Amino acid sequence: MVDYSTSRPLRPGQGQVAMLRIITATVAIALVVIAGASWFVLDRQFTGNPVLGWGAAIAAPVVSLALSRVVGLISPAVRTPADLATAYGAQFFMTMAATEAPGILLFALGFIMELSAAQVSLGMVLTAAVVWISLRPTRRRAEEFVRRKLPDGSDAQAFLNQF
Repeated sequence: MVDYSTSRPLRPGQGQVAMLRIITATVAIALVVIAGASWFVLDRQFTGNPVLGWGAAIAAPVVSLALSRVVGLISPAVRTPADLATAYGAQFFMTMAATEAPGILLFALGFIMELSAAQVSLGMVLTAAVVWISLRPTRRRAEEFVRRKLPDGSDAQAFLNQF
């Protein structure tokens, strides 16, 4: 398997991290596509409550960011360095579900409360940015994860080499 962005062969285990990166990009892009679709589906006039609409547009990314931080605190237990990859993957998917949910709820709220397309689209694009920033697997995040999960200093180099 090859990392096409650098044309280098992947090290063992890097395939999992590459898939998590692809999933992160796909979720963020899907939210932007839904935001674009809402521009055509929802009314462009401000027929609903404008204060509620702009409040929801700003609240969705803020709630998404807060949920990503809270979910980051409740990840599965790790006993050995071999458990790190599984725990990291589990935390990734829990965080993904929590961060994308406010954007999807904003889309539904747009129909229910007759919000304008601008409000819903802006809120969803900002939520997509939060999803990208919160989920993107990086070496720094992996090191922080290891520090939190294995405070005894166990050797986690095999896990970190995936990043």
